[in-house]
Amino acid sequence: MRMFTLGFVVLALLLSGCATIFTGTSSRISVSSTPPDAYFTVKADNGMEVGSGKTPSSIRVSKGKDYYVEITLDGYKPKSVMVGKQFNAVSVLNFTNLLAWGIDLLSGAIWEPSPKFVNVTLEHAFLEGGETQLLCIVKSIENSKLTCIQTVELEAIHN
Repeated sequence: MRMFTLGFVVLALLLSGCATIFTGTSSRISVSSTPPDAYFTVKADNGMEVGSGKTPSSIRVSKGKDYYVEITLDGYKPKSVMVGKQFNAVSVLNFTNLLAWGIDLLSGAIWEPSPKFVNVTLEHAFLEGGETQLLCIVKSIENSKLTCIQTVELEAIHN
């Protein structure tokens, strides 16, 4: 019985990669923004959406792929961040076991997302041409002339 258990453990180690066992084939990417409550989508490098949410939040993705995180919020310019991959150091535990290296490579566990934390500061969206965006509470419109009860400057353009 002891020989069977030992044989099973050795077989399990030979047929699996260390990174696949210890770190799995998926990982979390955390997404946050200033201001918070922005909407984000995560797309694989082939353009397929793999998830979405509101900041701050995190999403689970498969290892071994590149992703694009797009963050949007009304009144702000959208931002896009690429999340690439970097070598997962746990794979080194495979030592000279070529089969384990192959398993980690095929499962994607040989890679980790980089960066794992996406934090962006969104910029206000402005009008073009150096204009100022105004909010006007309309009193009347006569002869193509707009008369406002109150005008509020929402955001000045700084070129």
